[in-house]
Amino acid sequence: MPVVSDLKQDSHYTFHTYITAAEKEAELLKQSVQRSEKELEELRAVFIEREEKQQRRAAKQEHQSRRWAQEIHTECVCLQELLKPSGPTVDIKHCPTVGDSLQTLQTLTKALQKFINDLKNELSCATLQLSHEEVRAKHQGPKDQREEEREEALIENQMKQAQEHLEEISSRSKGQLHLSDTDVYVHLLRQEELGELPNIKPQWEGKTKTNKPELELNPEVERVASKSGAERQRRLERLEDELRHLTLAGAVSQNSQGHLDVTSHKLLKHLQSRIHLLQTESQNQIPWTFKLNGDPSNLEGSYLDTIASDRQRWNHVPEKTFSS
Repeated sequence: MPVVSDLKQDSHYTFHTYITAAEKEAELLKQSVQRSEKELEELRAVFIEREEKQQRRAAKQEHQSRRWAQEIHTECVCLQELLKPSGPTVDIKHCPTVGDSLQTLQTLTKALQKFINDLKNELSCATLQLSHEEVRAKHQGPKDQREEEREEALIENQMKQAQEHLEEISSRSKGQLHLSDTDVYVHLLRQEELGELPNIKPQWEGKTKTNKPELELNPEVERVASKSGAERQRRLERLEDELRHLTLAGAVSQNSQGHLDVTSHKLLKHLQSRIHLLQTESQNQIPWTFKLNGDPSNLEGSYLDTIASDRQRWNHVPEKTFSS
């Protein structure tokens, strides 16, 4: 019996030892499982975070790609507008991707390069043509200058001849009319010589510019217009005496030469018409003003028109007409 009791005690002790060891092992396994679960949670959190980062990165990249595609599309549209007059158009999609936009940009770049080459060729041709024109103008410059000098010399010669012609007219008219140094005759000659010469050069140069009136009214007539009626009447009588003197001198010249010079005759007619006008205005007590067509610069009907109209006839008048 003691042996059986010892065996029971030993088996009970061994079983208890196994149970204790098993419990410890289970506790260790439980702790290991807990640690594994914790690590799993950490790994899951890391994975989720990385996945979110990847999504954000992908979204950002997609947005950047769309922005690049839009910018490339805009540049393609600008290039298309620039190249429209020079060549065929390229189909540009309204919602392009980066690949489509790059392909379109490459096509337009080639067209732009061709357009630039054409412009370079045109510029080279224009530069060459301009250089030829400059060389031709350089060779033609001295010739044009010589022509201008000849024209200026011709104008100077014509003006000199015209001045000599006017001097001859004055001297012959003075010798024919046999007038003394009266106020009217001196003023007429001064207006003829000083007022007519500045109008010759524009006639020879062919320029039609409106000139200021080169002549002024007769000082004797202006003084008649500014004074009283009695003074005006006295001046008129003086002009009538001078007109009679001119008429008498013209009659003597006509008897001696056979006919009266056309210019002298028209001068006498002009003086007579002016005196008649002064007499009419003096009777009406209206201050006299010299008006022709309402324009003081219009000297139509004056003795200068008489001289100008007969200037070309002087060469056809016989020389004996001007003899004194």
